[in-house]
This record gives sequence, structure tokens and C-alpha cells, in this order.
Amino acid sequence: MQGSPVRMLVLTALLAALVFVVTALVRLPVPASAGGGYLNIGDSIISAGALLLGPLPATFAAACGSGIADVASGAALYVVPTVVIKGLMGLIIGLFAHPRRFLLYTSGVALAEILMVLGYGLFDWFAIAPATAWTLLPFNAAQAVVNFVLALLIYKPVLALSGVIGGGE
Repeated sequence: MQGSPVRMLVLTALLAALVFVVTALVRLPVPASAGGGYLNIGDSIISAGALLLGPLPATFAAACGSGIADVASGAALYVVPTVVIKGLMGLIIGLFAHPRRFLLYTSGVALAEILMVLGYGLFDWFAIAPATAWTLLPFNAAQAVVNFVLALLIYKPVLALSGVIGGGE
């Protein structure tokens, strides 16, 4: 996206806020017996932001919005891995999404979702317990699949939106 640095900063901050709101408010709790936490659709907003704004703004917005959502949702244990994992997701999707080709975007989203599942799995394995990692794996995989499908569904509407807000390369 082209434009002034102030405009890009404002759009990045808006994206971070949107990632936070969707992650923190549109969620499904994971039973405590399965390890706790929550499932969310925030990754689809990260995908949209990466497509709209590019890799660096998406990295920042994904890391900040998702990390703050963890704090606000009582999952502070996950803040550091979330900032790293979600930031990398924004970067990967943003890099693959430009130039705007659907197949590259799809590949970037798939790679980012795989990173998410593996990243949280490794964190759970080493920081909590291997049994917890295995128990949470299906939940993280389900979240990845749902967000992958949503990211593909919003591809064309987000491209149309980029024309309205002055995006494009």
C-alpha cells in the first residue's frame, strides 16, 4: 500500500485494534480439561490485513492485536509465543500476498496456519507438558482450518476494499 507514513501508521493501528477485537470477542473457549485457552478467528483478520497493508504493517498489527487479546482474555502465559507466532504469520502472509495472486496468497495463509499449529504445539510441549500439547493439537488444527477457509473467502472482498482505501501496488 502506498501513502503517507502517518496514513500507514493509522491503518496499521486500526488493523491491530481489529485483530484484538475479533480475537478477544469472537472466540470459543477450549475446555479446561483439554488444556484451556480459546479458539478464535483473528487469523482471518491478520490475513486480510496482510493482503491490504503488506508484510511489515501486518507483522506489527498481528503481534500487537493478538498479544493484547491474550492479556485481556486471561491467557497471559501465551503472550510471548503469541506475539512471535502471530507476528510471523502476518509477515509470511504479507510476503506471499504481494504481488496479489490468489495462489501465492493461499500458499502464504496455509504456511502461516501450519506455523501457528506447530508454534503453539512446541510451546505447549516444552512450557506446559507434552500431554497438553497433544490434547490441544486438534483444537489448534481446527482453528487453522477455519481461519484458512475464512481467509480464502475474504480474498476478493478485501481486494475490492483495497481499491476503496487506496491500496494496491
